[in-house]
Amino acid sequence: MSADGSVDVRALADRNLRHRLNALLRSSPSPDRWRMLLRARARQQHCWAHPAVIAELLDDERVSVGGARAAARSGLNISAGDDVVVYAAEQDVPALRELYGLDDDPRGPVELRAVPAAAGHFAPHDGVAVPLAAAVFDLLDADDSGLRHAAREWLELSAARLSGLDPHDVQPAPPTGRQPGNPDRWT
Repeated sequence: MSADGSVDVRALADRNLRHRLNALLRSSPSPDRWRMLLRARARQQHCWAHPAVIAELLDDERVSVGGARAAARSGLNISAGDDVVVYAAEQDVPALRELYGLDDDPRGPVELRAVPAAAGHFAPHDGVAVPLAAAVFDLLDADDSGLRHAAREWLELSAARLSGLDPHDVQPAPPTGRQPGNPDRWT
């Protein structure tokens, strides 16, 4: 998927995967449903890291950058921000934690996502940022309501393009914040 929401599943070589992905995308689940479907894609660990080593971590070839940084690199019109979301193969996580002094901290600036070996071709690749679609799904979990809104809007536009609608006819995502009908619940 590109930053403008266009999709070409024909680029996938595996016919079975192409068919399943096409069917899933055409069903256009809601952003919350996407988040549920993809929650198990990696085990999340929030960590503290000294600010001086974060740039080194982002450049390490064992990690793939995700979140706003990856979405911005892929052309989504957002700021890369200060959030640090990185994916690493599960077997590399202990060495990365030791090398960069990553300590468990639920409010830490680094979100390390350990990808299981079973992920196959969805596993991190030699320092390459995650695909835009994965980065957008990361944004659904962002603390920043503007990033969550950008992710929802991109998903809605992509779903509209897949279903053959004119993207200009798609109603924009409601602003994030308190959910309509439930003032005690935040999105």
